[in-house]
This record gives sequence, C-alpha cells and structure tokens, in this order.
Amino acid sequence: MTITAPRPNNLFVGREADIERVSGLLDAGHPVVTIWGAGGLGKSRLAAEIAKRDERRVVWTDLSEVTSRESALSAFALALGLTPDPDGLERDESRARRALAAAGRTLVVLDTAEHLGDRLDELVRLIVSPPSRAQILATTRHKLKLPREAMVALRPLALPTSTAALASSESGRLFLARANEAGAGLRGDASQSLLSILRALEGIPLAIELAAANAGILGLQGLERRLESRLAVLARSTGKRRSMREAIAWSWELLDDAERRTLAACAIFRGTFTYDAAERVVGGDTAALLLALGSLVEKALVFTREAEPGGLPRLALFETVREFALDRLAETGTLEAVRDRHDAYVLAHARGMAEEIERKGSSSARRELAQELDKILDVHARAMESSDKGSAEIALDALLAADPLLSLRRPPAAIATLWERTSERLKGRKLAATRRAELFRATGNALAGVQRDDEATRILADALAWARRAGDALALGRVHLDIGLCLHRRRALTKAEAAYRAAVGVLEGLGAGRLESRALANLGALHHDRRDFAGARRFYEQAIGMAAAIGDRRIEGVSLTNLAVLSAEEGDTWQAETQLRLALELLREATDLRLEGITWGNLGMLSLERGDLARAREELANAEERLGSTGDRWSLGLAMVRRGALAALEGDVAMARSAAFEARSTFLASADAIGAALVEITLVLTDSLSGRLTPREGSERLTAVLQRGFDDRTVGEASDDARGLARIAQRAFERLDQGRPPEIDPPKDALVVGPEGETFRAPGSPPRYIGDHDAPRRILSRLVEERLARPRGCLTVGDLIGAGWPGQSLHPLAAANRAYVALAFLRKVGLGELILRAPGGYLLDPEVAVVTVSRALAPRPVARSKRRGGR
Repeated sequence: MTITAPRPNNLFVGREADIERVSGLLDAGHPVVTIWGAGGLGKSRLAAEIAKRDERRVVWTDLSEVTSRESALSAFALALGLTPDPDGLERDESRARRALAAAGRTLVVLDTAEHLGDRLDELVRLIVSPPSRAQILATTRHKLKLPREAMVALRPLALPTSTAALASSESGRLFLARANEAGAGLRGDASQSLLSILRALEGIPLAIELAAANAGILGLQGLERRLESRLAVLARSTGKRRSMREAIAWSWELLDDAERRTLAACAIFRGTFTYDAAERVVGGDTAALLLALGSLVEKALVFTREAEPGGLPRLALFETVREFALDRLAETGTLEAVRDRHDAYVLAHARGMAEEIERKGSSSARRELAQELDKILDVHARAMESSDKGSAEIALDALLAADPLLSLRRPPAAIATLWERTSERLKGRKLAATRRAELFRATGNALAGVQRDDEATRILADALAWARRAGDALALGRVHLDIGLCLHRRRALTKAEAAYRAAVGVLEGLGAGRLESRALANLGALHHDRRDFAGARRFYEQAIGMAAAIGDRRIEGVSLTNLAVLSAEEGDTWQAETQLRLALELLREATDLRLEGITWGNLGMLSLERGDLARAREELANAEERLGSTGDRWSLGLAMVRRGALAALEGDVAMARSAAFEARSTFLASADAIGAALVEITLVLTDSLSGRLTPREGSERLTAVLQRGFDDRTVGEASDDARGLARIAQRAFERLDQGRPPEIDPPKDALVVGPEGETFRAPGSPPRYIGDHDAPRRILSRLVEERLARPRGCLTVGDLIGAGWPGQSLHPLAAANRAYVALAFLRKVGLGELILRAPGGYLLDPEVAVVTVSRALAPRPVARSKRRGGR
C-alpha cells in the first residue's frame, strides 16, 4: 500500500460510523464517493484516515490552489509522480491514463474540490473510465454533483448529553485528546464548564481542536467566558487552517454578491429560523431569496433542521459562521435596518404563539415559542436599553409573550429580576387596565417563585384590583389562579382553595379550557396535600379530561404525574409506572424540561420503592440532568435527597451523606421545613443501613420525623414526598431485619444483568461472570440498554462494534468478524436463546423480562496459579 496522503502527528478520534459508511460505499464499487460538509468538520482528516486504512495504492491530490480544468489535471499528474508538460495537456492526459491503468486498483483522493464545480468533470471521467481500476474519494464544502457520485454528508461530532458522558462522547474525547496533547493535563471528570464549551462549539472538530489548544493557557472557565466572541479564541499559530475565521473566509470568498447579502442578513437570527421569517426580515425578491438560500444550503453555510410535527422546516447557521457573517452585515451599514425588521417580526410572531398557548395550551405553539425564546428575550433586552418612545411597552409585550416558557431559559431569580426591571421601566406610564393587571400578575408570580411572599401578595392584590377595574373576566381568572398558587406554595391551603375555586367560577363558560384545567389540577394537588385521595383523584381526572379535549399536553402530563403519585400511595405501583411513562411522553411533546425532570424523579422514586436500584439510578440521573438547567432549586433539592437514598441503599455512605448535605443547603436557603425533614429521613436511612442505628431505632426516628408538627398538620400528613421516602425506609428496615439486601429480588424467569455487564443470570441458569471478556460484556450491556429503551429495537453490527471496541480503528471486515466472535461467546456462556437475529440486526428476546441490578451476581473466578518447578 502506497500512501501519499498527509500524515497528521496526532491520534484520529471518533468518526467510526462515518468511516464505516464511506468505506462501505467504496467497497460496494461506487466510482466516486464524495464527503460533503461545512468548513472545519474534518473532511480532509477523515479522507486521510480512510486512505490510511485502505490496502490499495493511494494518490492524494490537493486541489486547494487549483483554479482551472488544466491545473486540476496538472495537479493530478504530479500526484501520480509525473512531471506535467505545460504545453502538452493532451500528452499529460494520455500519460495519466496509462499510469492509472498500470497502477491497478487505486484510490484517488481529490481534496478540497469545492471551488472547481463542473471543471472537475473531465478529470473525474479520466480517472474512473476503463481501463482504469481507480475509485475517487473527494472532499468538498459545496455539492459538486460529479458524474456517477455517491455522497456522504458529514455532520458535527456527537455532543455529550450530560457531564457524565463527557469522556465518552466524540466531541468530548476529541477535546480531551487535543488539550492533553497541548499539555493541558485535563481528565474526563464531570465538568459543567467543559460541557458548556462543547455545546458552544457545536461539535465542529476544527473549533474543538482550536479551543483545546488554548485550554492550557486560559483554563476551562476562562475559555468558557471568552466563547461569547468565538472567532477571537478559535485560532492557533500553525496548521492548514489556523483559525475558524480563516476557514469561514475561504467559503465566503467563493460566494456571489446575492449569496453574501443573504448570508449576512440571516446572521441576525439567533438559533433557528423559518423561510417565512427570512422572507420578512431579509427582504428582497422572493424567488431570488429562495435561490440564494438553496445555494447556501448546498454550500454548507446554512443547514436545515427537520421540521417538528406540524411545524415548518427550520434553517440555521453555525454560531461561528453567524459571528463572521454578522460582522460583514455591520460593515454594509444595514445592520440596524435588518435588526428592526427582525424585532418587529419576532414580536408579532411571539404574540400569536403566546395567544395560542393561552387559549388552548397548544403543544405546537409551545414548541415553536421554545425555539423563538432567545430571540424574544433579545428583543426585550434591546427595548429595555432603548430610549425610543414606545420601547418600554415593546419590552412588556416581549416579556409577556415569553412568560409561558421563561422557566426553560432562566432560573426563578433571573425571571424575578426581568419582571422587576420591566415594571420599573413602566412606572408612571399610562397603561390600559388589562395590561396593568397582566404586568402586576406576572411580576407578583415571579416574586412568589423566589419566596418573596409579602411583596408577591401585595402585587397580586394590585393585579386583582386592576383586573376588576378592567372588567376583564379572563384576566380576573388568571390572577385568582396565580394568587391560589402563591398561597399553595406557602401551604395556606384553605385560602388557596378559595382562590382556585374563584378562578374556576370566573373562567367557567369563557372557553378558557387551559386556565380552567390548570385550576382543577391545582385543586387536585391541594386535596392530595390534605390526603383526601378521593377528592384529589376526582379533580385530577377532570383536569386530564379537559386538557386532553383541548390538546394541552402540559396540563395533561402534569396531572397524570400527580395521579401516578397518588396511585403509588394507594399501593398500585404498576399503574403508577404506566401513568408516569405516559406523562413523560406528553411532557416531552410539551417541551417542558422542568416537569419532565420532576416526572423522571417520580419514576426513580417508584423504582427505589420497588428496590430496583439500577433502574432508579438511571431515572434519577435523568431527573437531575433536566432539573439542573431549569433553576427549580426545590425540585433539584428533592432529586438530591433521592440520590442520597439510592446511595444509602447501595451501601455508599459517603455519597449518601454528601447528597443529603447538598440538599440541606438548598432547602436552608428557602427555610423549607418539609425539605429539611426529607433530608433527615435520608440520613436516618443512611445511619440504619450503615449500622449506626438498629432497624428498630431507625424506625422510631423515622416515625418522629413524620409526626413533627407542620402548620396545623404533621410532616407525614403534609408531604407525599416524605411519605414516599418513609415507605422506602420502612421496606429497607424490614429486609434488614430479615438479613436480606435492600435491593429487589429479580423474577426467576428474567434475564438479570449486573453492573457493566460483568455478571448475568439467564432464566433457569446459574449466574455467570464474564468481566474478564471486555468486548462481550460491553456488547451485552449495550444490548440490555437498547432492550430497556426500546423492547423491539435492534442493534446493527456497527453498533455492536462501537460498543465492543470503542474508539478503535479496525478494518471493517476484521471488526465485523470480532463482533460475530463476541456474539458466539455470549451464546456459548448461556445467552444462546436470548440473543435474536432480526432484519435490522441483533436484539434480546423481547418476550423475556430484563432486570438490571447494582450488585455482582457471581464472584470473579480465582485464577489458577501455575505450579513452579523446584523446591
């Protein structure tokens, strides 16, 4: 094998699926395979890696300096080892044809071909026409539409979904590898700063490498702070592409004037945007705009996102491209005019979506508003800074439009600040009574969210007075509902019930199904708090029915979650799980991360109660991941308490105490007595399971906590969370008394799998240890993971290879053979009837229950020592 391709001096990281796909197309005999994608995605590096693994002769042709058909032929001749004849192109073509025929099977790489277009056609035909036995692998930023071409679109590297996945994600592995090559000395530890950095870099390999090269100088936090101006940070002194600015400038120079004007104007959009938005904001002739945008998509400077169900397709720019293009827009002197059109469109569109949510809780409007939220907040910020007449009311309109989903982007303290600043800006200005009521209602509600109850109560009373003055029944119903919620948070249940019932009375018959269903759901929660389970169920079911009738997935989802908690309290845990999983689907559709996190936490609590600790660990991690970005400190504190209970049940006393004390700090900040009691229950459980308390002593202390006075009730009466933790603790005490571990006893007819797939027990068979066979155990873990996520989901051979040999560079045939050997091993050790072959790949038998546990099922075999000779 002859390699004339570049030989980078650092390790290739990731892209195994892309290598497999491109190599598969080449192996299938496609004459031309093109790797297409934006600048900085690593097309040339991927081509070099594929060439390195190819067994044929490789002819690497760098076309970056080539400008014509003739110079392309000359560059190819040089790559073949020929001396080009400047006056004899026909002779060069003939010599190249003969050289290719003599070379036999050859891989020709045409690198950086985007600027040549159809000037490459003749060269391509020369290379792939008989008697040549060559194939072409091309890299380009523009779709070239070459003759006989198969195209592979290169995407950004996969981003980590949480801090726990930093070291295993493609982008995380690349950053850590390059940072450590530069001497940064980073580990794969969970780091919120590194997670934020990777998300800001959007999975673009060049951006990741440039940022990593500076990590040793700036540190992760310093790098994170400076990524607001990405292009200033993403640079280095050496290399083919020394900066992201240089990489983007190369693409910019290849655009015509119309494409440049369109790209610069589209840079005004933060996040994604629709074609309708571009038409309103960019301006100009519709046909010309459509042509320009289509061309920018084909040149990988604008990319498309799949439309949400019922929504329009969306377009976007990488943030580095957006920053570059925004600078170009400023240079034209049209930035302010484009921004004014942008703000007017965003505000009008946001009002329409907010009204749709207000009327019937539309999930599609919630999803669209969620995608526009950053833009709306930008409009609010600019209006607050402006001295123009009318800008204060624009700020109010923007914040009212954003209010239904503000908690998705801002923590409660930041939301309260936004509303206080907006109220201050409007002080002394004339407003219609209804708008004044809305301003006070939203401000009071925001203050209640940060426990500033006295101020919240006063401002909400003002909102009620303005709503009455306006004679606006809808506004009056909203204010009554928010007053009830404020009182409910303070656990003033009698007054809260009066406010909720007043809201229902005002709203009935107005066609305000969303608000009425909210009031009914809150009445259900209030009766639940009183332990009036029959009354709670009645209100929950009314709320669910009304929300389902109008299509409000959010209210339907949260009411189902509360109903599931009620089912669990009544002892029907299987019904509770069914309700929670349906609620999760509804809340995902409603794009409410906070409520989704709360529902995951309730699922984790259910698994803890059953003793299924392995599943609880995953569900509670999902809860914390979602709640961590919402600013809901109380729910996050509850998630920490549950994490502490899990750690206690698993025997990790240090982790249990750490989680409990972390939660205590959260609850102390709000002087929350219920939260403090939850922490104490967790510590009682921890002390009992670690032997500091006997089961009897633990049970006595638990009873004392539950009977502690709270308002006019006890903690046990006031909090379903306290009652749930108490059930878990009592179950653990009972099993401890019986000398049994606190974990679940798996069904005998289930496949039971221990941590990391090191041990398992097949139905009717003894437990097996396979921890010394790394690839098979990793493959088993991946099969189990897929089985629990999608009971009939299949894993391809490529998925099995990625699981068994992560990050390794293997020839496709050798890798597939390894996967088959690993599957044969798993079948031999007891999983023969459970691993099924399906058209899409491999899966565990969906008819057999699969249970994961957090303890080893079999001991590691003792290695036999070899008898040594001599005495």
